[in-house]
Amino acid sequence: MASSSFVFLTATFLILCTLTKATKPGLVLTLVNNCPFTVWPAIQPDSGNPVLERGDFALNTRTHRSFPAPTQHWSGRIWARTGCTYAKNRFSCATGDCSNRLECNGLGGATPTTLAQFSLHNGHTDLSSYTVSLVDSFNVP
Repeated sequence: MASSSFVFLTATFLILCTLTKATKPGLVLTLVNNCPFTVWPAIQPDSGNPVLERGDFALNTRTHRSFPAPTQHWSGRIWARTGCTYAKNRFSCATGDCSNRLECNGLGGATPTTLAQFSLHNGHTDLSSYTVSLVDSFNVP
């Protein structure tokens, strides 16, 4: 059952991330929201790596967003924030919240969160990889 859940999660999860070779300068990251609700992907780089896309954006149901990955080594994590609201100049999310900020700008998210962890342009052969992790529980189907 865990195996089929993992396959389902990987197939339908917000970060059905596709690493595709683009024309120079390199990789393009594509985040897809297959959930029946809007999610706010958050991006946290590992120490010393730049914040991508200011750390977050809204992703409506059944949509995607692509953006160029750094051309040098980059590692970090991306997760879905769900149940987000903006009221009285305060942005907050039921899951994955990053200190009530609209733009996480490198901050981590509160559990539970389903994480995708990336390592881009790694090693002398320029390998890139990602993993989906439930170490912080999960928050998307």
